[in-house]
Amino acid sequence: MRRFLPGGDSGRILANAGWLYFDQVLRAGIVLVTFSLMARGLGPERFGLLSYAVAFPGIFLPLAMLGLDYVVVRDFVRHPGERDRIFGTAFALKTLAALAATGAALGVALLTTGGAPATRTLLVVTSLSLLFQPLLTMDYYFQSQVAAKYSAVARMIACVLANALRAWFALHDAPVAWFAWAFAAEAAIYAASLAGAWEASGAAWVHPWRAFDGAVARRLLTSAWPLFLADVAIAFYLKFDQMLLSHLAGPEVLGRYAAAFRLADAAEFFALALINSYFPRIVLLHQREPAAFQADVDRFFRRMTWFAIAVATALSLGAPLVTGTVLGPRFGQVWPVLAVLTWANVFITQIAVRGKWFLIDNLQLYSLVFFVLGAVVHLSLLPLVAPRWGALGAAGSFCTAQAVIAIIAPACFARARPAAVLALRSLWPWRT
Repeated sequence: MRRFLPGGDSGRILANAGWLYFDQVLRAGIVLVTFSLMARGLGPERFGLLSYAVAFPGIFLPLAMLGLDYVVVRDFVRHPGERDRIFGTAFALKTLAALAATGAALGVALLTTGGAPATRTLLVVTSLSLLFQPLLTMDYYFQSQVAAKYSAVARMIACVLANALRAWFALHDAPVAWFAWAFAAEAAIYAASLAGAWEASGAAWVHPWRAFDGAVARRLLTSAWPLFLADVAIAFYLKFDQMLLSHLAGPEVLGRYAAAFRLADAAEFFALALINSYFPRIVLLHQREPAAFQADVDRFFRRMTWFAIAVATALSLGAPLVTGTVLGPRFGQVWPVLAVLTWANVFITQIAVRGKWFLIDNLQLYSLVFFVLGAVVHLSLLPLVAPRWGALGAAGSFCTAQAVIAIIAPACFARARPAAVLALRSLWPWRT
């Protein structure tokens, strides 16, 4: 395999991706079993209600994240001598943001569900997961060091414990609220496990408030605000769309759509793991060999596109078997929904690669514009197609929005048009 960077960092990238894949395969197996138990036990309607509650804090998650994730990773790579200041500043900013996001979510939950106490309880419980966002700063540092094993172990611990709870609940026909508590517990366990991984890595602890630096905060927020607004747009078409679908077509249709979406989302991780492992190396390549940067991005773009196409082909052909085995007969004919959603993953992969490139070249504002356009397209189409075609219509609307974000929207702007051309060229497999 061609070396991604001068000096040869391909081994570290592949080892890092290997940890991410191992983490994903192990967690995917555990989650698949638990997901199947939950789906079969709850049925489409109650699973749809749980999906509604789990989607709710996602609307407020951008406020808790502040768009800092990849910006912090980038700055850890670019400014290794400022590790403590970057860490402390990011942690402090995310702490304030997480408190604000949790307060906003609880306020909305309490004010908008007065006549439905059961739904209100679910929304309040799942919103508590927002409180643990600041500890993800440790994960950002591990990403910058291409040291995925620490985050992977933390995720696996959280996954095993939380899914053991879910499996026990499913086998004992527990109320939906218990599954909501398991969702909040998983966020807490992951945060605690990250702290343990930090200690095991030998990294020095940082006091966030003492290390806080106003200049670093301004630098981070200046780079992050377009990503924050882009995350808001993403939240609306990935989370609010599920809540809207429930209102348009009912919780049972949402249950079918959410179940298929979960299966398609699990398949997409394999591409995203390699992209995330590649990101720190491409930052350094941009600094050291700018002339080789674009050619390297071109090759990586094409490889990832065809990796996504291969996964989509396999999953769409096997969709009837997958949905029948995992979800059971109560969900009916869900496999066409999964088949459509898995092809949306091809565009999502292209968007993810392009997003790293745009971040390095400080073109984040375009990402914001594209995601806003995608959200407008999806949320405009959904009321037209969901009442008639249900979950399949929602899947088609989502796939259309991804195509807009990946290819159509960039083609409308001169500075971003090379990204649209690159996305189209990457679909041709025989380029050298």
